[in-house]
Amino acid sequence: MKNIKLIAGTITVTLLAAVLFCGCKSQPPAAGDTPLMLDVSKFYREFFVTAQKTNLAFVSITGKQVIDGLPFDVRGRGCLFGEREYQWKVGPIATPSAVSNQTTYPDFIGLPVGRAFDELNVLHACRWQEVEGQTIANIRLNYTDGTKIELPVRYGGQVRDWQRLRSEEKETLADPNSKIVWRGPGIPAYKSTTRLFKSRFENPYPMKTVATIDFVSTHHLASYDIVAATVANRDAHRPVTPAAPANEPERHFDGTCRILVTDADSDRPLADVLVNPGMDVDDTGVVASPVRTDKNGKAIIRYPKGRMTSLSFSARRDGYQAQGWSKDGEIPEQVKLQLKPATQSGMLAQAQNSKPVTAAEETDPVARGLKTLVEKIQEKLKAGQNTEASLAEELKGFDDLIAKNPGAKPDVLAQVVLLKAMLYLQVFEETQKGAALLQKIKTDYPGSKVAAKVDGMLAQIAKQDEAKKVQAALAPGAVFPDFNVKSLTGQPLSVAALKGKVVLVDFWATWCGPCRAELPNVIAIYSKFHGKGFEVIGVSLDSDRDKLDAFLKKQNGMTWPQFFDGQGWSNALAVKYGVESIPFTVLIGPGGKIIGTDLRGAALESAVAAALAKP
Repeated sequence: MKNIKLIAGTITVTLLAAVLFCGCKSQPPAAGDTPLMLDVSKFYREFFVTAQKTNLAFVSITGKQVIDGLPFDVRGRGCLFGEREYQWKVGPIATPSAVSNQTTYPDFIGLPVGRAFDELNVLHACRWQEVEGQTIANIRLNYTDGTKIELPVRYGGQVRDWQRLRSEEKETLADPNSKIVWRGPGIPAYKSTTRLFKSRFENPYPMKTVATIDFVSTHHLASYDIVAATVANRDAHRPVTPAAPANEPERHFDGTCRILVTDADSDRPLADVLVNPGMDVDDTGVVASPVRTDKNGKAIIRYPKGRMTSLSFSARRDGYQAQGWSKDGEIPEQVKLQLKPATQSGMLAQAQNSKPVTAAEETDPVARGLKTLVEKIQEKLKAGQNTEASLAEELKGFDDLIAKNPGAKPDVLAQVVLLKAMLYLQVFEETQKGAALLQKIKTDYPGSKVAAKVDGMLAQIAKQDEAKKVQAALAPGAVFPDFNVKSLTGQPLSVAALKGKVVLVDFWATWCGPCRAELPNVIAIYSKFHGKGFEVIGVSLDSDRDKLDAFLKKQNGMTWPQFFDGQGWSNALAVKYGVESIPFTVLIGPGGKIIGTDLRGAALESAVAAALAKP
């Protein structure tokens, strides 16, 4: 990180600070008129500068800063949960309940204030790109009289990714009270620049005393970073810091790829599918802005023609298996993907959304009751109420539906039991109770359509449980359970054959945006340490050999061996090691013991260097 002084037009921050802190009024201001810097440091995930080192991963201004005539204390960043950051730092999210993780990335609760104010001013940003307009966090004002108000922080409204990647087209912010106040250098491997955002939030009850402020994640893709916060009353005489000038003209992408996503069984359009793209722009692999399909199953990915050499994306929706797509060279104007119903995860949503509701079902008391029950469950899950105790009333509702409608069609009643089973399997992670409910469907409704699928579901549950055991076994210090396969060139591949070396087993795919974004780091680390005993074994989850070969030929420095069997997510090694999300890596030491999993970027380089340095 560089400690760079912010320039406010022709007036430096130092001068503004002198005006603000030395005082130019004939009388001291009242306590309520003086801006109050809030101490958010207790929520910091990392400090920008410590006694040991300067953090280079998040370049920013540091120390006391004055922006728009207000003081800010910039010392680090607090990071709220975001799915991509969680996967990047911690590992795959195996179940929906894990998205509400409050251990690794807890919400920031109880920032003391103790005064009334007109406006809350924050320096902030986010990590990773997000769907335009998506609320990624809520700032909750807790008043002393018990009133609570939430102020949404939206991607593209108040903040964007702190890194401006080559794949980002739009940089403007929809909120007129937000702006970019600082720009700096980015990560060379991504050819990016960095930026910091400042937003002013109006307090709807300025005469009430605010006891505390909470910063709460909405558990979407992007993580929210809070850097500094100051509360103040309005002052028309405060100087206004101009927005940091753009370091390039606004980008206008002229290429479009139209996506259509449908159900593989019925071919009906699927709305609200998350399409996550990655692209090679200016010879740099980066993630791009995600989009969601509309009610007609359609979405559009925009890209710069002439500068983009490949496009990849994954498409996912609860209740369906994720599907990937990639293309090098000329990009088609339209792409159609068909998602298959889920077999391991998301079955709750699939049970709910497997087919449209017919007119007859709208009048069926069980179907109506089930629809109402599911809506209640969804609301509670969104609010973080995901335990058996918090959903006890809804669980009883399933039983009541069956008890009150004994003469209903077996198919309908079986669907009720199935949804209850999916809650236990997917939300509570109570495998035994969920499996017992599936068995009950076979016993009580043997002729139903659901009963015919129970054996397959049970087999998938057993497979998933086995995968969890395998993942749990991949713990630091454990001996890596080896494999014996052949590479793309037909050569034997195993970790044992590389005994004495530090080995990275890297699960990836050409259609995986985050995988391609990490490739420059892996290539750089491989180039730096290969001569000292560092090896990489790639495990490709692609299904098209020609696309994989074409991609590998273009990658300078990606010379390590690859295992490929064309089975996608059913790749033999992915199944063996319980891989449910990529990129996924396992770093193994010279003695065959696991050093760590899902290490990336600087963390991976440090771990490799340390392992090679050991005698």
